Amino acid sequence: MAEGDPTVSENQRLKKEVRELQARIAALESSRWWRLHPRFLLRRTRKARTDSVRAAVPTAPPDDGTTARFRAEVVEQGAFSEDWFTVHIPEWNGILAVRGARRQRARARLL
Repeated sequence: MAEGDPTVSENQRLKKEVRELQARIAALESSRWWRLHPRFLLRRTRKARTDSVRAAVPTAPPDDGTTARFRAEVVEQGAFSEDWFTVHIPEWNGILAVRGARRQRARARLL
């Protein structure tokens, strides 16, 4: 093939374009935007967070009155297709207890 062959020059141009695009992709993936993009951040942290929350969630007392109070004050007063929330109250109590403990530790560090 001759040096002026259009196939060779097109191949070289495409190889150069591929290298430039690979460099742009590498720059994007290493950028702060990519690392902190909500969708990708959520994907990375979802499993770790749910595992740590499940492990750290203390079980709530079987009947502390919160569920009955919520049903009386909210569910019975509204028109809901189903009671979607009260079955999760013990889990939420545990999550909020962990969050409250974290908040208290953070306040203690500030003081």
